[in-house]
Amino acid sequence: MDKGSNELPMMAHQMPPAPDTRAERTPMAHKKQPLSRRIQIGLAKLGLIAAASTGVAHHAGIGGPVGDIGTIPDAVGSAAVEAGINTVGFAAKTGGDLAVTIENGIVKLANSEPQQEQKNIEDEKAAVEALFNSSGFQADGQIEIDLANLSQARTQEMLLAARLGNDYERIDPSKITAVGNLPAEPGAKFTVDNPTVYGNSLERDFLATIKTNDSILTVLIPEKYVTITKSGELKPLTAITDTTPLDVVHRISPIQ
Repeated sequence: MDKGSNELPMMAHQMPPAPDTRAERTPMAHKKQPLSRRIQIGLAKLGLIAAASTGVAHHAGIGGPVGDIGTIPDAVGSAAVEAGINTVGFAAKTGGDLAVTIENGIVKLANSEPQQEQKNIEDEKAAVEALFNSSGFQADGQIEIDLANLSQARTQEMLLAARLGNDYERIDPSKITAVGNLPAEPGAKFTVDNPTVYGNSLERDFLATIKTNDSILTVLIPEKYVTITKSGELKPLTAITDTTPLDVVHRISPIQ
C-alpha cells in the first residue's frame, strides 16, 4: 500500500453475520375482550378495582391472572362484600354489551339494552293510561257519532301498539253490535249528552263504550270523527251532580 494512500488495509478474517434468532411473530387479530376482562373494566369504572389498596383486589383476583369465567361472579362477589356492597342478585350475562351498576347497594351486571327497552314500554304505557283520564265534561253539550267512524276509535291496547310502532287490528264497525246499551247496525247514528272530554283543547277525544260479539270495549274517538251538535260548557268532573249524568247515549238513526 502506498504510504500516501487513505485506504484501510483489508481484514484478513471477517466474522459471519449472527443468525437471526427472533421467532416469527404471528399478527394479532383484533378480538373481542373476554367476559372476565369486560367485567373487570366495568367494575373499574365503578371504582371497585380502586379498592385494591385495601386488599379487595387481591381476593377478587383483579390485576392478576384471570381464572375460569365461572369463578368470576364469586370472585367479584367476594370483593364486593369486603367493600361493603351487597351482592344479592349479581349475575353475569354473556350477550350484548355489559353494564355494571349498583342499585340500592346491589352490584348488577346486565345487558342495558333490554332494560332501556322495558323502560320505554313502561313510559309509553303510562302516557296512554293518562290519555284515558278525563279532563272534564261538556255540560249541556252533545256530540253525534256515526257508526262507520268508530273504525277510528282506539282502545288502550291499540294506542300503546301505535305508539310503539307495532301492528294492531282496527275496530270493524260491521262487528259492532251496540253503542252503550243501544243496538247498532250498519248506518246507525247516535248522540251523546254531556260527553266526557279527554286530552286537551288542541287534541280532544270522546269516550264511548261499544260491544262486539266477542267483548265490550272502552274506546276514545278523536274529535274530528264526531260531530259537535251542542258545544256546551267545559267543566271539571267535580262539577257533576245527580241531575247531570255523563255520556247519555241516544240512537237517532235508524229510528226504531
